[in-house]
Amino acid sequence: KKSKNKNNKTTKTTKAKIKLPQPPARMDSLLIAGQMNTYCQNIKESAAQNLGKLFMSQTSQEYN
Repeated sequence: KKSKNKNNKTTKTTKAKIKLPQPPARMDSLLIAGQMNTYCQNIKESAAQNLGKLFMSQTSQEYN
């Protein structure tokens, strides 16, 4: 029984010494996801505008 108690104490002290990583804060993740969504929307709008300009310029060059 002494060896079991010794191992049990060792396990408890080992667990006490090891710090588990903290889970990421939910608010930070939410804010970062919101920023990424905003950036993606801006890129989408910019790409759509530039694509429209590209088609317009190609069309005008074909008729000239």
